[in-house]
Amino acid sequence: MALERVILDRPDLVVLDIDMPEIDGLEVLKRIKDNPATKSIPVIMLTAHSDSHTFERAVDYSADRYIAKPFNSSFLLEKVSQVLEEYSNQ
Repeated sequence: MALERVILDRPDLVVLDIDMPEIDGLEVLKRIKDNPATKSIPVIMLTAHSDSHTFERAVDYSADRYIAKPFNSSFLLEKVSQVLEEYSNQ
């Protein structure tokens, strides 16, 4: 469902949790970045996973940021602002 919304709505940015029902956030990230129509949308990954394998997969799939849980909302908003600014300057 999240992937369908990204394709239809073309948001300015996507924040994805890695642990999601049906398909995980890493697979959604991969599909977003593999699709020519959505690959330029920045994606921030949120996760409670701290293992290097999960981080490496997120980087391999072109995540723009990787934020570990728990996090505070002001930190997340700061990262969202940074990523949006980076993309607006491209």
